[in-house]
Amino acid sequence: MEAILEHRTEDLKLKQVYDYYVPLKSINHDNLLNNQAYLIEGNRGVGKSMLLKFAEINADKNFIKDQILAIYISFDESLTLTQIKRQKGYDFNVFRQWTLAKIIVAILKKSKKMSFDNKPNKIKKFLNTIAGNSDFEGIYNALNEFIATLERLPEQADLKQDVRAVSLAIFRKYKFRYIPGFKGLDILKNIDHLPLVKQAIKELVAQFNLERIVLLFDEAAHALVESQQKSFFTIFKGLRDPKIACKAAVYPLITNYGDTFEPGHDAKKITFDINELDDDYVGYFKAIFNKRIAMDDDKKEYFAKNDEYLTLLAYTAFGTPRRYFTLLDMVWETSEEGVKPMHTFIQDLIKDYVIESGGLFDYHRAISKKYKKLTRQAKLAEKFVKTVIIPKLQESSRDRRNKLEKKYGVQWIQNKNDKKWGKLSKPSIYFSINKDFTDDNLILDILEYTNLISYRKYMSIGSNKYGKIYALNIAISYQENIIKRNIAIENINSEIANFNIIYFNDISNQFKKDYMIDFGLICFSCERERNPDFNLCPFCGVKFDQDEINLYNDLINTSIDDLPINPRAKNALRKNPDILTLKDLKQKIDAEEKMNGVGTKLFSHLKTVVDEYLQG
Repeated sequence: MEAILEHRTEDLKLKQVYDYYVPLKSINHDNLLNNQAYLIEGNRGVGKSMLLKFAEINADKNFIKDQILAIYISFDESLTLTQIKRQKGYDFNVFRQWTLAKIIVAILKKSKKMSFDNKPNKIKKFLNTIAGNSDFEGIYNALNEFIATLERLPEQADLKQDVRAVSLAIFRKYKFRYIPGFKGLDILKNIDHLPLVKQAIKELVAQFNLERIVLLFDEAAHALVESQQKSFFTIFKGLRDPKIACKAAVYPLITNYGDTFEPGHDAKKITFDINELDDDYVGYFKAIFNKRIAMDDDKKEYFAKNDEYLTLLAYTAFGTPRRYFTLLDMVWETSEEGVKPMHTFIQDLIKDYVIESGGLFDYHRAISKKYKKLTRQAKLAEKFVKTVIIPKLQESSRDRRNKLEKKYGVQWIQNKNDKKWGKLSKPSIYFSINKDFTDDNLILDILEYTNLISYRKYMSIGSNKYGKIYALNIAISYQENIIKRNIAIENINSEIANFNIIYFNDISNQFKKDYMIDFGLICFSCERERNPDFNLCPFCGVKFDQDEINLYNDLINTSIDDLPINPRAKNALRKNPDILTLKDLKQKIDAEEKMNGVGTKLFSHLKTVVDEYLQG
C-alpha cells in the first residue's frame, strides 16, 4: 500500500496545501502578511512550512484586492555551501550571494506567475538595477545557473579559482553589466550588495503599485549552520522597510541570531506550539486526518472502524503532525498484514516508534551529526531521560496507582459504556527540577529540541517554590508504562491546576559532575572550574577540543547503516552493493534510478529521509 499521508509539505502540490491546511486557533494569520517582521518559532514537523505556504497561497488568491505579493523561499540546499574553502582577505561572501540570488529568483518566478514579465516597461527598472539589462529570461536563467553552480561545487572548492571564475563566466554569458551609481561594484558583486537588492525590490513595489512584498523564509534556522544563520539574520534585518516584510521559520533553542539581530526588537515572534493541554488538541489532529483522507474510501472505512486509535495516536505524536503521519503509516502498514486486530499490536507499534531505528531516540542521537560540539551533551541528555526522568516518573506513577488507582490513575482506559477511548487525564508525565539545575541548562534545551520533553509553563510547585514544568514525550511515557494502558481517560483541561507534578530535587552529585564536564564548566582532567573562552586549562594544561568540521562532507558520507530508517529499509538497500553511503543513495535518488528491493513507496520515503538528514 502507498503511504497514507504525505509527511512533508514539500511533497504536496499547492492545491493540496490549501485544501489540507487546518488553522491553529492560537495563531493570528494576519501577521503572516502584514508589514511587520516576524519569526515563526516551532519544533520540527509541527507545521511551519504548511503555515508559510498557506499564507502565500492566501495572498495570491486575494492579490487583486490587497496587492500583497507574498513569496515563499526555502533554504534546504544551504549545507552544500559549507564545502567551499574560504580565503582570508578575499571579499566574497558565498552564502550572502547565494541567499540574495535565491531571493531575486523567487521574486522573478512569482513575477512571471503574476504576469509582471508581460509589462516590460514596469519591470525593467527592477531588472536593470540587478543586472544592468532588462532581459527577464536571461537574468532568471543566469541566477538559477549561478545558484546551481554553488550548490554543486566539488568538495573544498577554491573561492578564487573555482567559484569566481565559474560565476563570472555565467554572468558574462547572460550579459550582466556594471551597475551605474554603485561605484566599485563588478558584475559578480551585483548580488552581493544588500542595499542594491533592497533598492531593486522597492522599485518593483513602486512600479506595480504593490502594497508590499512579503518574503516567507523557510528552513531559515534548521537547514543553516551557525555562521550562515548569523549572516541570514543580518540580511533579514537589512531588508526591513515599510514596503518589504520578512517572516522566517525558526527553531527554538538552536537558532543563532548573531550579535546584531535581537528577537523581539528586530522581529516579533509567533509561537507555533500544539500541546496536549489545548482544548481542541485531539480535534485538531483529527481535522488534519479527515482532510487528507477525504478522497480515499478504503482508508476512510478502515479508520472509521478504529476511530478510537486516532485519539491515542494524536497524543502519542506529542504535538507534531509529521509524527502523527508516521504513526498512522505504521498502523496502515501493519494492517496490510492482516494478522492481528489493531489493539493487539498497538503496544509493539509504539515501542518501535520510540526505540527502534528511525524512532524518537534515534532522532535525538542524530543531533550530534549536525552539531558535533553537542555530541557528548546529547549522550548525557539521553542518559538523563533514561536514568532520572523516566525512573522517577515511573516510581511516582506506581505509588499513585497503588493508593488511588480509580480516582487518580494516570492511565489509558477503555470506557465500558461506549467502548470508545476517552481523553488524557491527570498524566504523570509532568515534572519540575530544582532551579539551580534548570537555569540555562543545555541538557533540557537539547531534549526540547529533539522533542523528548517539552516545556509547558512556569508556575507554583508548592512550598513557596516556582519552577518550569516540563512534559515527557507521551509516546515514551506510554512505552515505559508511566501512562498505563487499558484504563479510561478523562479531560485534562478542567483539572490543569491540580495535575500531578513530580519535583526532582535530588539529582545525584555524580550526574551533576558529568554535566559540568560535558558542558565545559569544569575541566575533564582536573575537574577545576574552566573558562569556556580558553583553549587550555590554566590549572593542568590539558587542551580542549576546538576542531571545526566540514558539515556537509560529514553528513553526505554517513554509512547507510547509520541512517534513521527501519531495519526493513536497510535490508532493502543492502541488496544494492553500490550503495554504501548517503552520497551513493542520494545520487540514485536524484537520478531516479531503480534500486533492488526499493519500490515506489520506499523510494519516496528514502527521498524524504535523505532531504531531512542533510538538513540536520
